[in-house]
Amino acid sequence: MRPAWKSLNASSRTGDPLASRSGVPSAASCAVGAQWAFKDWGWRIPFIISFVLLVVSMYIRLQMAESPAFVKMKEEGAHSKAPLREAFGQWKNAKIAIIALLGLTAGQAVVW
Repeated sequence: MRPAWKSLNASSRTGDPLASRSGVPSAASCAVGAQWAFKDWGWRIPFIISFVLLVVSMYIRLQMAESPAFVKMKEEGAHSKAPLREAFGQWKNAKIAIIALLGLTAGQAVVW
């Protein structure tokens, strides 16, 4: 039982808090139900929850319209051909992203 709760704690340090908390039902089933029940089917619960969240988020994204500024820019052909290369191809931009990622993770590591 202790590894199940520890994995929940470790997974909540990085990533989306709602997604990492989806491990709560599986950890609870391990604590409440028999150990064999968790090993047979309980570990699947977080994956089922994440699939439902994926379907909901895809539905929401497909229902959204692009902003007028982006539509205009795309019609003019001014949109980026390689956005990742433009964003992180320069060391200055990549350095800012790395510092932000490490800063967020380090802050959560101190709290936990």
